[in-house]
Amino acid sequence: MKLEEALKTDKLTDIRQKADLNILYTASRIKIAVNRRYREFGLTFEQANVLRILRGSHPKPLSRKGIADRMIDQTSNVTRIVDKLAARGKVFKRVSETDRREIAVALTEEGYQFIQMLSEQVNVLEFHRSALTDDEAMTLHQLIEKRRAALEAEPQTDRNA
Repeated sequence: MKLEEALKTDKLTDIRQKADLNILYTASRIKIAVNRRYREFGLTFEQANVLRILRGSHPKPLSRKGIADRMIDQTSNVTRIVDKLAARGKVFKRVSETDRREIAVALTEEGYQFIQMLSEQVNVLEFHRSALTDDEAMTLHQLIEKRRAALEAEPQTDRNA
């Protein structure tokens, strides 16, 4: 289905705006599909993201700020997510050795095994459903990287100030 059909409009004329809308719409659809898979394992997208981040630093713990800085959705409530994962035995928390005010978070052995299994289950399934060849995926990746770099180069403004 074309973007105009999905959004039920024929008013999209600016190709750059259309491209951005397509990225947003497609990202939303991908997140819905991936969330559906994570729910089968009792997780949210954000919880799986925290587990993946901690796997990347394993066995070294990260602060909650260190986790938040790496989140896909940086508006997520890391403290709440970590608390839920700790209650399920997937992560453990302890006072940081370098800053007594900070909590260090790391995967438990159960959490490490869980995210390994989860990644295999979800990623393999999603990859096989992809409509892109490896070359097409690389081209798409490069174009999106270029778009994000342009956004990051723009001056940041705080609308609440």
